[in-house]
Amino acid sequence: MQRAIVLAEYFSNADHHLLAGFLVGQGDPLAPSDSEINEVIQTARAHRVDRMLEWSLRQRGIKVEESAWRALARGDQAAVRRYLIFKSAFQDVTRALGKANIPAVWLKGWALAHTIYPMPTLRPMRDLDLLVPPTERERAKACLAQLGYTQDEYPQLDVVREMRHHDVLRGRVTVELHTKLIGLRSKLFGESQREWFWAHTRVLTAQDFQYSVFVPEAELLYLCAHALLQHGENEFLLQRYLDIHLLIRQNPQLDWGLVLEQAVEFRWSFAVMRALEITRDHFGTTTPNAFLSELASRRHADEDPRNTVWIAADSTRFETTRGLLRGMGKREKIVWALASLFPPPSFVQWRYHVSSVWQIPFFYFYRWFSMARDVLQTMLKYLKSKIHARTARSSRSQHGH
Repeated sequence: MQRAIVLAEYFSNADHHLLAGFLVGQGDPLAPSDSEINEVIQTARAHRVDRMLEWSLRQRGIKVEESAWRALARGDQAAVRRYLIFKSAFQDVTRALGKANIPAVWLKGWALAHTIYPMPTLRPMRDLDLLVPPTERERAKACLAQLGYTQDEYPQLDVVREMRHHDVLRGRVTVELHTKLIGLRSKLFGESQREWFWAHTRVLTAQDFQYSVFVPEAELLYLCAHALLQHGENEFLLQRYLDIHLLIRQNPQLDWGLVLEQAVEFRWSFAVMRALEITRDHFGTTTPNAFLSELASRRHADEDPRNTVWIAADSTRFETTRGLLRGMGKREKIVWALASLFPPPSFVQWRYHVSSVWQIPFFYFYRWFSMARDVLQTMLKYLKSKIHARTARSSRSQHGH
């Protein structure tokens, strides 16, 4: 737990807190110097909250076009144009899947833009995310292929491809077709979780279109899991926690008891707790009294908090792989290990840009050598950390005497 807290403090700096305050109407936006304002704007763009920042300033009567904030106003028209492109793509995909009777749940950007943001253009999207049942995966891809979407993939074994949680499809926009909510690690998202989420959806109507999204309680669980279990605490992105803040603020009747029960049952207690702590730290988000402490006290002994920081800032490849394997079942671990050691020749040719087929065997040896070298680097790193810790303990002991 201590490591998670340290990482959160490291990756969430003062600029993030200043920006978060402006987003929720706290602090004086005119107080910082022009250079500080420029840093805040750059941070807002990096964390994909610049449109929301401009809207928040306008709501407070700050005339962004007449101050150092005017740089924010330049992206307004571009955001509208981009939203209209995504809207058209959404309509085409919804129509095609509906005609084929393929159930789908819209995730993240599109769902949140139309349920918790003041205006949909304030929630930028890089792609459209939707969830379909695993049994409908191929039919859904075929439907999207008819709309001109082609799959973006690299050569890999079919068994590995099936383990992944989404397919990336390129067309007029990028579509991520999900069959699971968390990738590769079935211990974190198994069949029981999938069934529960499918049972907790609601239908929204927009013009002549009907589409499904999660109910707020399921949405909150998913957003917390996506931020902490899919990306990890080191991949701090303020937008993810703003989503959580707005969801809670826009749903005062949220069933916190249901959230608590499912977080504990899913073994997501620590992830949900940390996501809410980070959100509260930045936006002042309120949760029911004792909710966070109940999450901590009821956490199952077999839940591993390290899943929230499975890639640390200074991780070696071997450490990253260990973090990935931690959430896998036995069969997944075997499949992943064999696929990593013995990938298909087409993957080796693609991965290492091999120009001639006869060179492929040599690149297998190069791959194994690189893996062995990384394991050695990890061992040396671990040894150095042990020596450093022992030296620090010895120094403290001497000063104590």
